[in-house]
Amino acid sequence: MEGRIILKSIYYLYSSVKELFQNERIKKIILYGFILISATNALADITVRYNLTVGEMVINSVLPRFNDTIDNKLFIKNYFYHLTQVMIGEPITFITQTMPYLKEYAYNAEGELQDIPGYFENSDQEQIFSYTESDFYTPNSPSDKKEAINPDNYKDSYYILKNFISGDAALEINTDFLKRWDFYKLMTKGLSINDKGEGPKILIFHTHAREAYADGKTVVDVGDKLKDIFENEYGIETLHVKKEFYKDDTWNVTGAYEIMEKTIPKILEENPSIEICIDIHRDGVPENVKLVTTLNNKETAKVMFVNGLCMNRNVEGELVQKEELRNPYLDDNLAFSLQTQEKAYEYYPGLMRKIFLREYRYSLHMKPLSLLIEIGAQTNTGEEALNATVPLADIIAKVIEKD
Repeated sequence: MEGRIILKSIYYLYSSVKELFQNERIKKIILYGFILISATNALADITVRYNLTVGEMVINSVLPRFNDTIDNKLFIKNYFYHLTQVMIGEPITFITQTMPYLKEYAYNAEGELQDIPGYFENSDQEQIFSYTESDFYTPNSPSDKKEAINPDNYKDSYYILKNFISGDAALEINTDFLKRWDFYKLMTKGLSINDKGEGPKILIFHTHAREAYADGKTVVDVGDKLKDIFENEYGIETLHVKKEFYKDDTWNVTGAYEIMEKTIPKILEENPSIEICIDIHRDGVPENVKLVTTLNNKETAKVMFVNGLCMNRNVEGELVQKEELRNPYLDDNLAFSLQTQEKAYEYYPGLMRKIFLREYRYSLHMKPLSLLIEIGAQTNTGEEALNATVPLADIIAKVIEKD
């Protein structure tokens, strides 16, 4: 008898809960609650990882996109991507975001790890990850062996996308997007420098000079090492600016590029011999990511070039020029990044991550031969980052014909 009463009670409870969750108002409350919790977690994550206050995050990220109503599909798409790094309409991005947390991985018949496609429209686009027995995973370059690349490949925008280009999902990069550039022309453009006369030829600086590695060394230490190699190994006089460009004593980087622009152009004006500008950063990645490879039996931080395109998509999804952020040297910047990337693939396979395209301008508009370089991340050691300067200097020297 008691058992029957208990069963009836459970049934009535189940029916009540089921009826409750079928109520449209309750459904909306649950949905809004989920959105609120996800937004709160995203804001907390941004505050911790990037040292941005909630107000600064809204100003920098949300407000520029709020050009239409909340019903606008592009707004929702971008908002969801900023929260989750998953792009609506691209299910494979769910896999790339969750895969690092899985403990078991798919192997092919030969026992090698399979490739994991990235979030680009073209389903064959690859962003390869290597998994080890540790909790770290590491993006690889498209090739694992030294090889000379046939210049005719540069005429194929799919080849460029597959092997050279990555980027912000908000740009929705695909082969059609890349057809706006003649990559064969960019890849074969002469980029040698004039080494006649006195004065520095290369300027190294750090818009975010406080970016540090796991052992406390910073990107400034990396800049010191790169300067030393350029001067002692290749005979290229180099000026290293160690000045910081922060608005206060915190790690807040908001406005750093604007502050930097009050200093670096003056230095370039005072040193007209400078032909190359290198802004050295280190990336910020999840703590289970290790951007490292082995070169010459040394653990070496991976390197990534970042190119700002000074364009974004409007609420209709059309690419538009950022009028307030123009770069007359955009094609030259791309040519320099692409050709240096090519030399790395040829001489130091495994060193480079793909070139990362973003909407902004950064510090690349002051000289045609400008590079913004991410050397490793906060999970790398300073030694790994310093080890990366040797191949980095070599591939740059090869491009400017100083090797």
